[in-house]
Amino acid sequence: MTSALSYHERVVSDQSIPPMKSSPEHTTVYCFDQFELDVERFVLLADGQPVTLEPKLFNLLWLLVRQAGKVVTQEDMIEQIWQGRVVTSNAISRAVYELRKILDQTQGADSMIKTVRARGYQFNVAVKQVSASPNKRTATHFRPLWLLLSVFMLLAVGVMWFVLKDNQDEFSAIQAVAQQEVSLVILPWVREQADDRLVHLSHVLVDQLMVQLSATDVNRVIGPDSLSGISAQFNDMLTIQKATHANYILEGFVTEPAPEQLRLHLTLHHFNGGVMEPYDLGAFDFPWPQDRLAVQALYNQRKNTVREIVKLIQPKAQLLTEDTGLIPDPGVYRLLITAHHLGRSNDCEQISRAMELLSAAIEQDDQFAYAWHLLMGNHFKQIWICGGSNVHYDLALKAAEQVESLAPGRFESAKIARNAILLEHNKVEQAYELNRHLPEHKNRLMYLKVSNLRYAGFLNKAAALNQTMLIRDPYFYSSRPIYQAPNTFLYLNEFEKHLALLASPGNQYHDYYRALNLMLSGDASGAHEVLLRVLEDQPKGVFGDFSRALLAIIQGDNQAAIRKVEETIQLRNKQGLSDGEVTYKQVQLMALAGAQDDALDLLELTLKQGFFAANYWQSDPAMKALHNHPRFNSLVASARQRHRAFARRFDLAAEF
Repeated sequence: MTSALSYHERVVSDQSIPPMKSSPEHTTVYCFDQFELDVERFVLLADGQPVTLEPKLFNLLWLLVRQAGKVVTQEDMIEQIWQGRVVTSNAISRAVYELRKILDQTQGADSMIKTVRARGYQFNVAVKQVSASPNKRTATHFRPLWLLLSVFMLLAVGVMWFVLKDNQDEFSAIQAVAQQEVSLVILPWVREQADDRLVHLSHVLVDQLMVQLSATDVNRVIGPDSLSGISAQFNDMLTIQKATHANYILEGFVTEPAPEQLRLHLTLHHFNGGVMEPYDLGAFDFPWPQDRLAVQALYNQRKNTVREIVKLIQPKAQLLTEDTGLIPDPGVYRLLITAHHLGRSNDCEQISRAMELLSAAIEQDDQFAYAWHLLMGNHFKQIWICGGSNVHYDLALKAAEQVESLAPGRFESAKIARNAILLEHNKVEQAYELNRHLPEHKNRLMYLKVSNLRYAGFLNKAAALNQTMLIRDPYFYSSRPIYQAPNTFLYLNEFEKHLALLASPGNQYHDYYRALNLMLSGDASGAHEVLLRVLEDQPKGVFGDFSRALLAIIQGDNQAAIRKVEETIQLRNKQGLSDGEVTYKQVQLMALAGAQDDALDLLELTLKQGFFAANYWQSDPAMKALHNHPRFNSLVASARQRHRAFARRFDLAAEF
């Protein structure tokens, strides 16, 4: 969004990071490709049009172009851009990533910013430096505009009141635009005199939050580094709002509820009707690192927590940019926040309670798209975690359709629900037909394609897509442990990679795959330890039952394992569920328990339900006892036939 004020004027007046100093007598413009970096007016132009650039990114680009062709080290960046503050290399790489998204417009071309491994970054484009007085440059750049204004000034004497009226109308239009721009202030979460590790964690969380919010509907994010001029007023939200003109202020503080635990408490303040409306976003827990493993757990947790914070902020912020300008009722929004936190759990009672709250929110405001979106996700959890019936698929699809009708293209809910239902009903080909042309820059949409290819046995192609996804987001799987698991790598017997991508222990869905991985790779004692921990929580649903069956196999009680698998078969038949990949898990357990005939019956059902990854069947360590069985070979041949038909239909290379 634009206004009469330049971006530089708006940012500086809002206490943002000041630009690097340039000569007051002359302006320096750096020209490269179709861009001009004007350091006097603090603006980046692309083909003559201004590009909105957050101050820290502007200064980083300025640093790089000034030293074009030379390597700029991360130490130089920290000293000059972050003023020596402790930041992670990830914060720098994310800032460079944001610049590349703006600068690299040509698909397939080399990036303007080259990564020099173990050294830093290099601006890889020829730069021409132009120096002139600001007034002369302005006159040259906007000569036609000034000529036109001169004519209007000669005529203005006789029509002054018209001009005044037009100016008032223009000012009103500017105000209307400013009201629709979504901006957020993030206050410091700890004081600088706090424990160094606590200060470091706070800085890293804020950096990551700013990066992720910059890719959303929040137009402008003002971080703690830009607020030094008003630090004395951090307890006065209205004063901060007047100084920054922000729609939202995010306030937080950190406590230590236990010796090895940190807790971040967040409140979102919304400026509405001249007052600040507070919303308690809840608390987020972190392990206090005592050793290497705890440090890794902290690293993963802070990534996931930032995602959760963004999700909670976004429903409120998104609606401000709608044409209607409607904002959800504060009571409805608070219901959603509570439901969001309940839904983060794998406890079926909490999931059910979350669904009740979401239904209540929708009853009060059936136009709240994000409430429908969360409701859809909880319907899937009812199936995958709580052993719910097939009716939840239909309800999930209904919720997804509501999301799409209320906020077209804003969420991927409808596509995700539709894909799950097609796979459930042996329609892998139809699913891939719908998904193969989805944009590949969105990981959640690419995952739909990955799942289709995995079902059809195109494991190498699925793995290649996975690698692309993980380059963009290394925590894609670990941050969404209900909906997705990195099973392509398990099916390729890449056990270490699969383990590394699973969510942290404590989620029964990923923990079952963790235990299965260890069992198949020869670490039965490790699998035993994982399963004991899982079953302490008395999990419900099919993966809880699978965990009990696998534990019985490890303990040598094959009959108990077979009985447990038979219970899951009866329950899923009663519920009308027919997911071929889940049925294959039953095949594995029966084969490991020595029930070969039962395993082959289920394998035939797996094929009928649309899971025909025969290349995995043949390499799966759980299936070794079946390899010489004539019936097994016949089923493999049938699966290969369908695999080849899939390859011909979509012009793919068969993977046999």
